[in-house]
Amino acid sequence: MKASRLKSVIATLLLCPIAAMAHEFKAPFSYFADGHDIKTVLSSFARHQGMTPTFDEGVNGTISGRFNDTPAKDFMAAVADAYDIGYYVLDDKAIHFYIAKDVKKEQLSIPLGTGETILDSLEKAGLISAEIPIRVDPTGNVLSLTAPASYVAQLRQAIDTYTSASAEKIVMRVFPVKHAWADDMSISTMDQTVTVPGIATILRGMVMGQSVAGETVSQTRQSVQSVRALGGPGLSKQQNWNDKKEAARSEAATPMRLGSISIMADPRVNAVLVSDLAYRMPYYEQVIRDLDKPVELVEIHAAIVDIDTNASRELGVNFRGSHGSGNVTSGGSIGAANTSSGNAIDTAMNAPGALLSTIYTKGSDFFMARISMLESENAARMLGRPSVLTVDNVQALLENTTTYYIPLQGTEAVDLFKVEAGTVLRVTPHIIREEGKTSIKLAVNVQDDQSDADAGYQNVGNGAAGGVTVSPIKQTKISTQAVVEAGQSLLIGGYYYEKKTGSDSGVPLLKDIPGLGHLFKWSSKEGRLMERLILITPRLVRPDGMNVPTRVDDDRFAVKATQSDYEMKTGK
Repeated sequence: MKASRLKSVIATLLLCPIAAMAHEFKAPFSYFADGHDIKTVLSSFARHQGMTPTFDEGVNGTISGRFNDTPAKDFMAAVADAYDIGYYVLDDKAIHFYIAKDVKKEQLSIPLGTGETILDSLEKAGLISAEIPIRVDPTGNVLSLTAPASYVAQLRQAIDTYTSASAEKIVMRVFPVKHAWADDMSISTMDQTVTVPGIATILRGMVMGQSVAGETVSQTRQSVQSVRALGGPGLSKQQNWNDKKEAARSEAATPMRLGSISIMADPRVNAVLVSDLAYRMPYYEQVIRDLDKPVELVEIHAAIVDIDTNASRELGVNFRGSHGSGNVTSGGSIGAANTSSGNAIDTAMNAPGALLSTIYTKGSDFFMARISMLESENAARMLGRPSVLTVDNVQALLENTTTYYIPLQGTEAVDLFKVEAGTVLRVTPHIIREEGKTSIKLAVNVQDDQSDADAGYQNVGNGAAGGVTVSPIKQTKISTQAVVEAGQSLLIGGYYYEKKTGSDSGVPLLKDIPGLGHLFKWSSKEGRLMERLILITPRLVRPDGMNVPTRVDDDRFAVKATQSDYEMKTGK
């Protein structure tokens, strides 16, 4: 047995020299062994190299032979081949011998994103061996290595100690936000305030285990804001309500503190400030990176039109229905397939939030051309054509309102109450890409408040002494969703109002004669049923190229300024 082992060692030394290993030994090894324990020989080798040896329990055997100035790397290679013994060196001061067949592939879990930091700390502490490579998972929270159990146990103990020390260390970090908002963003309209949560609020909700959603604060007509500069009993109640609302907002904006955790937003530089334990910072960084993504731009065009119901068919739409005959036409263009079913439309109109709307496929330019023609015939009136640029999944607000200040006489002072009326359009786009096609999902909310003088007037205050007469506000609300393809528009309509006009005329001079003037003058009154239409056209905006409408974005329109024949040529 001894002879065979010795022959194996000698054969390895003579025939199989290996390349230099990670650790460079200092000097060649000389030793005469006659049935000596392998641990004794390896201990002598370690002391000769200036290192302290340690052994696994499975390292045993005897060796015989003479080694004269044998290169250290060749000696260790021969021992590894003959006795299946491996080794690793720590900090150039300790060498550990183990059975090579006992090595296993291990994975050590570490805090997210701390892989490189932990490896650097372990290397500085002299606990990393060049003979055993360690790989870090791409996520930075797993260490992979193939090593003996003793080495793995040593690393695991060191990592646990490092993690425990880091768990007690509080650090502060500033995370700049590039594409999203760090702080909350509020959108105010006539009687509603919508708060879109920023990244800081989302992080607070995640840490505290609470759901975070956009907050909508509605103000009723009874609690509409009074002018702060004036006093009076009416203002005192209103001011108390405003103070409670402001206190609630201040409490929501206060930085969240949970033990040693503090998360707040700095709107000045659009950054999130976090004070927490050091090992948690990579988690915050990863979440902020995932939330702070670039978003696409969407341009929202809106056209608000009042049109005579008798002229609406010239636009290719008809929202009116007849319950008596059971025939109803909803949307579409002239000649398109329309729905005619009494039972179906009754169900739709009785459903909550039901709305007759249509996808207008003829293009907004056709719509505007027809409106211009009808305006010349006094059959339509363009109320506005607002446009706004927003980003994907962020609400765009188009508001055209008039503010009335109603004076109310009190016992000691006068209050002015603010009442707003007009049209508010909220559009939230969502870009959908599927099977090579791009469409836009629109969530639309329309609020239209108009003074309704036909419904009568209402006295507010103390009668003729200090009261005022105001007209009621007629309020119309519409909420709908639709998916619009490129080049299409969403047409909303179907609600009417009566427009009354009157005029007095007569024979000049004669109509002004007292007593007989009524014989020479006459009055005319006219009532027209008007329909309000809202055409919403979304369009994707490409910041890195020319924003040409889809229907004319054709290479055949490309013409060079220097060409001689001035004919349409392909741009390719």
